[in-house]
Amino acid sequence: IIILIQKENKEFLYRWFLDALKFSKTSKAFVLNGLLMTLVFFVVRIVAMPIYWWKVYTVAITPLWAHMGHFRYVLIIVCSVLDIINVYWFSKMLRGCIKIFFSVQEENKRRRREELVKKFIISILIITIIIIIIYHC
Repeated sequence: IIILIQKENKEFLYRWFLDALKFSKTSKAFVLNGLLMTLVFFVVRIVAMPIYWWKVYTVAITPLWAHMGHFRYVLIIVCSVLDIINVYWFSKMLRGCIKIFFSVQEENKRRRREELVKKFIISILIITIIIIIIYHC
């Protein structure tokens, strides 16, 4: 898990570099980094939560749990707070991915509309030229 967390930290570092180099937030590098960062964050932090809590449960049902003293409260409280924070940040990252996805779709629609308008204008100009040529002949 430590190796995976280090992989995740690299994604955050790359994002910082891209931001420091003034890359557009809609550039391919920025978007791909954001998607990869969200995916790695999900695998490393969110998927690991149920596994961790299953391990805690398997220890909690043994006699060893009673001998852990105050450590068991720290184990539950601190990890619960960290899990809540991770879920909050993942929800923000996921919203960003959805926002980028829909903005890319809107950009594609806008480009298609512009192309259609250009084709329409060109066809009107060609028809107008043909009509002028026919009228003057």
